[in-house]
Amino acid sequence: MDKYLLDQKNYSMFICKYKNVEEMKEAQIRYRLNNPQSKEEQKIYWEQNKESISEKRKQKINCECGTSFNLSGKSRHLKTKKHLSYLESKKTTF
Repeated sequence: MDKYLLDQKNYSMFICKYKNVEEMKEAQIRYRLNNPQSKEEQKIYWEQNKESISEKRKQKINCECGTSFNLSGKSRHLKTKKHLSYLESKKTTF
């Protein structure tokens, strides 16, 4: 099992760092307890910067394929058929 997971690039760091799932869960709990930024601090930051955060979320990006999208949807857009077909047609014209 370990050899199989080591062969996969996505899991190689996981296996090296934690020996089992329980150890990983314990590490996550320790992180949450020792995390310097608590939920109250996150709420305060949100209230102080609500306008700038909202502006960043509303910002539209125009893609070279002719589509516009929000910054939060960039990775989803890059996987769409329309964008991929545009990239493919761009490759064939060169």
